[in-house]
Amino acid sequence: MHWQSRLKNIVGAIDCTHIKITKPRGILHTEQYRNRKGYFSLNVQVVGGPNLTIHDIVSRWQHWSTLAANKTRAVTICRWVIEAVNGIFKEQFKLFCQEFFNRASAHLMIDFSIAAVLINKCYIQYTDRTDASQIVEVIHQKMFLNNTLADFVNNNNYNRRRAHFISINVDSNNVTDFPLLSYEDLILIACGTYQLKQARSYYGEHIRFDGSYTVEVCREAHLSNLREELSLSENTWLLRGKIQSRHVSRKIYYVYILINPNDNGREAILQYCCNCIVGRRTVGCCAHIMTIIWYLGWARYQSNIEPPAQFLDNLLIKYDNLIATKAAQVGIKSYELYESSTGYFWQMLVYSGKKEHNLETSGDQREPEGATSNIINLHKGVVSPLLNKGHTLVMDNFYNSPLLARTLKTQKTDVMGTIRLNREFVPDSLRSKNKSNMRTGEVAFSQTRDLTISAWKDANVVTLISTYHPVEVSGKEKYGYSKYKPKVVLDYNLSMGGVDKKDQLLQAFPIERVRNINWYKKLFRRLLNVSIHNAFVMFPKPSLMAQRQFRVLLADEIIQRFRPPKVQQPLPTRHFPAKTNKRKSRCKWCRLKNKDSCTSFKCCTCDVNLCIIGCFEDYHVAQGITE
Repeated sequence: MHWQSRLKNIVGAIDCTHIKITKPRGILHTEQYRNRKGYFSLNVQVVGGPNLTIHDIVSRWQHWSTLAANKTRAVTICRWVIEAVNGIFKEQFKLFCQEFFNRASAHLMIDFSIAAVLINKCYIQYTDRTDASQIVEVIHQKMFLNNTLADFVNNNNYNRRRAHFISINVDSNNVTDFPLLSYEDLILIACGTYQLKQARSYYGEHIRFDGSYTVEVCREAHLSNLREELSLSENTWLLRGKIQSRHVSRKIYYVYILINPNDNGREAILQYCCNCIVGRRTVGCCAHIMTIIWYLGWARYQSNIEPPAQFLDNLLIKYDNLIATKAAQVGIKSYELYESSTGYFWQMLVYSGKKEHNLETSGDQREPEGATSNIINLHKGVVSPLLNKGHTLVMDNFYNSPLLARTLKTQKTDVMGTIRLNREFVPDSLRSKNKSNMRTGEVAFSQTRDLTISAWKDANVVTLISTYHPVEVSGKEKYGYSKYKPKVVLDYNLSMGGVDKKDQLLQAFPIERVRNINWYKKLFRRLLNVSIHNAFVMFPKPSLMAQRQFRVLLADEIIQRFRPPKVQQPLPTRHFPAKTNKRKSRCKWCRLKNKDSCTSFKCCTCDVNLCIIGCFEDYHVAQGITE
């Protein structure tokens, strides 16, 4: 060990292992026992010597208190430099990204030293941040501060208090009491720039369908206890925001920000907290808190901030073509884009046939085929307006390929979905994976700097590709036991929920399947059906209305609005024959002519019995009634 480390006085090494435990019961923060692989465990630190002797064992777990969160934040800032250096090694020397045989360990340190010398000599060195001293000063000031706002929120259970807050639209109500911040103030609040980059993505989750940005303000009647317990001034007010998780659709983070309008700049933000795992920190803040501060204090005053696409974050593309196994075997091929959580139909590209190559161009200028052709179709069609905005595109194995994923990644668009093993550039180590040579629950993967392809054996072998998922396994408790799956499988199943719901809703009313020789009528019915589906998705959810009731109500309102009923003009007279319910009586006109005739009809206005044929008209003409 002394020779390998090349350091003196080295007597051992320390490493951690996870001892699996059941889910803790009766503990407030059970998630503190869940490790990054998804199951509950104790973190045990083992100190061992060179001859396999154990010197010490420390059993501990992470209590995410304010002090622990502050310390991890300070360590993270230092680790950024280390991660950047490691990234340079892996980017410039691809050899260090691969696995090594044991026989290479003798010269591996020498190779690493040579690479380090080349980087120091030829690579552009990082310069110190101009605001580094200010960030360090903020860390020293807030390292040992206690987050009293988080304690107050937890003790009073504010996450469940709806009546304590009033929902307002920031753009319409002009929250002028929130301090105006500069970009340098945001960096000092976050103690870095990473949370600022994440804030815009979370902003896309927080914005509503109509483009409004809503927050909640605590009512004045409930601020007295807060001001008294935290010793605050009378003008202090509390703001709450609800941030949708980008990874779990059912998870909502509650953000609380305490504002003192008497101060200016970042000094006006007294405290903040969030119910996420590191939301109690006072050194820096999480991305959920920074989202609210970033928009209210800086972004809403900027004219060049391009908002993310509305109604859209994770995209799912649906293939609808000629498939012999479907009930509707013949149809129009189209590329459709849906929002993954609700199934909102966003855009559609109708396939109009394969494009012919221009014979006058050279071979290098021709449009490529296969996966590259799919890339061009996606760029020029439905996906092109959403590139370079940080969205995630979820696709099935008909589209996915490493070339497509890598091209979209260069345009700031992540990719996730299933992939076929016979695609080009899929590693040979994964091509041979099948049901016979994999055990149930086994995971095989191949990872590069920007791509991860995972093969997981369940009932069948499921292969997925992702540009942002690490090789991580998460557990899900069901029927009393935990089942572990790759994180990309869980996220893919969540993304598929909106499209499955869309298919379920649209298949109940397949109006586009009505046979017609005109293709444009079929296409119109498809657009009409998805338009009704979008209206149903955007309909206020508090009213529990079935889709059938919604369609009937929509049809009634359209008919009443665009086809008003014609007003019946009243007739000048009301002399109409009507049949009586009584037995037959003598006709009055026949009696005047000394005829014996009975009838069951009479005139409603005159109230006399008259034969329907002959007598009815003759009687009214004699009375001078011609109409």
